[in-house]
Amino acid sequence: LEFRRVLFRSSSSANATITITRASTSLAAKNALGTIGQTVNLLSTLTRQPDKATIEGRTITFLVNGASVGTAMTDSNGVATLPYTISEALGVGSININASFAGDTNYRKVNSNTAKLTVNKGKTAVTSANVTAVRGVDKTLTATLKNATSGSLLSGKSVTFDITGIGTFTGTTDASGVASVTINVANTVATGKYSLTVSFDGDSLYLSTSKTGYTITVK
Repeated sequence: LEFRRVLFRSSSSANATITITRASTSLAAKNALGTIGQTVNLLSTLTRQPDKATIEGRTITFLVNGASVGTAMTDSNGVATLPYTISEALGVGSININASFAGDTNYRKVNSNTAKLTVNKGKTAVTSANVTAVRGVDKTLTATLKNATSGSLLSGKSVTFDITGIGTFTGTTDASGVASVTINVANTVATGKYSLTVSFDGDSLYLSTSKTGYTITVK
């Protein structure tokens, strides 16, 4: 805090005036790194100026790409921490992070520097199952695609079913993250076991993934 003391003297009295002004502050936002679907911590440190003492118990507002995403209280080290889940809507790339303190009776308001949230493509996982198919009879194969970090199901993604010696088929995941294809194994295909691999080639938001080791038993 800034203190000013001014003394006035006269032959009859002595007066003292103390003027207290609100202290200046500084707010430092930190860079962050994450992937689509991951929850990261947004951090910002509030200090008093010019002595750089940390300020506890103040509310900090965080903005990502210019939009407010929540508030957090500064701790004993002056650090406000806000857990933030990176959504698909944010996209991949370098995104601006800002923070602000509205000020109070003791401290002046302040806006932070512009930090960066680096968003990388999300990791994925795909699973299927062993099945039995009868020649000449329709058989439905399914696979489920998820965000490997958050576990959320991914819709509208193309999944490939590669059956060694039979063919390759493609399905699109629904709202439950499930892709389905219907096959009809020709009578000319020999009975026995065939290897099935399911894969996702990746896109602008997600990395590719594949899973081998599944079997289709043809009868």
